[in-house]
Amino acid sequence: MNKVLSGSNLDVRELEELILTPGVSGYEEKIREKIAEKLKGILEPDKILVDSIGNLIVKVGRGKKEDSVNSTYG
Repeated sequence: MNKVLSGSNLDVRELEELILTPGVSGYEEKIREKIAEKLKGILEPDKILVDSIGNLIVKVGRGKKEDSVNSTYG
């Protein structure tokens, strides 16, 4: 398997799949769901959230303070 980044679990085929998934502004559901699905294999389910307007929010880290990554997919 050809890994995209050293130490990454994402291979070239998976990256191509993400790139080819539609995500036109206002219609990001498919790409948001695909990214969330990929993250479910890496993070605990309660760390992956979708807010009321459709933003994908991922909590990363341990302890009291966690860093949040908010995508533009939503």
